[in-house]
Amino acid sequence: MSRKWHFRGRLNDCKGSYAFDTSTGNYRVIQEHTHEEDSIDTLAELAKSELRETAKNSNETPRVLYNVLKSRYDAEVIMRAGGNSFLLHEKVMNQGKVIVFASESGLEILAKSNIILADGTFDVTPDGFCQIFTIHAYISESVIRPVVFALLPSKELSAYDAVLSAICSNPILMNWKPQLVISEFIAYLEKYYINGVGSNPAAFPPDSWTCAEVTRNAIHRTTNALEVWHRMLKPVIHQTNGLRKIRLSDLIEKLKEEESRTDSDAKALSLNPNYKVSSNRRMSNVAKDQRLLRAIRNTPAPPNLPLTGLSYLKSISLALKS
Repeated sequence: MSRKWHFRGRLNDCKGSYAFDTSTGNYRVIQEHTHEEDSIDTLAELAKSELRETAKNSNETPRVLYNVLKSRYDAEVIMRAGGNSFLLHEKVMNQGKVIVFASESGLEILAKSNIILADGTFDVTPDGFCQIFTIHAYISESVIRPVVFALLPSKELSAYDAVLSAICSNPILMNWKPQLVISEFIAYLEKYYINGVGSNPAAFPPDSWTCAEVTRNAIHRTTNALEVWHRMLKPVIHQTNGLRKIRLSDLIEKLKEEESRTDSDAKALSLNPNYKVSSNRRMSNVAKDQRLLRAIRNTPAPPNLPLTGLSYLKSISLALKS
């Protein structure tokens, strides 16, 4: 028997209403809301009701039911239906949709970060998206963790702008001014961070990008550490066994898992500064950083004198090659 559920606007002056038919799985807008935020909340309630009713009469697993629901509603509706604030921003652009994920704790870590690393990967993306763009921050002196995850439809600068605008407009980050960005997106960074645009000065002038200063302060020189993290996303591909394409829900679950790991390690460090966090870096890279740091500091034990000129440059070259 067909059953229809009707939903009305919660505000006294709102006439918006929806109807959901449990026999067909379709919902119909009877009258639109005039306030967007409440409209999204109502659709989220509708999504939850649909999931409950479908589960009562289905033998499918929760994952299958969730994936069906995900194909019918926008990401923001689904995330709110789950009572989760992991979704930070969703924007439709000419190239497609930009979706930005970040937890409140992740944004708080970012707000305290003077140094960030950013990179993208094109290997683990669901249909409709070109890449996953992530921003990482230090949670200890040597360990970085992802704090912002963005699904982008293209490599256009407007897509990156949408991500940065969403981040900077968040109240937690209103006064955030990082001192250093390490990224492979050279063209974008040259325009907006190194050279400046018009009368706006560069946020990060060339002298703040010197590799020597970065190394002297034991900061990652490249985004290689992020490449290591990208490999942690591979299980999203492997779990499908090549039988189907990657779903957005598959990726979101993995990103939430990584966000939870960031939050857990950060909280552990706040309680115990001596807490050992796994950095996921190869030991060979860690050893190279240590050699290079010693070479650049150039402070040999007496009576030896600091190296100068060509000898100093050769010591740095050897540290990199060893």
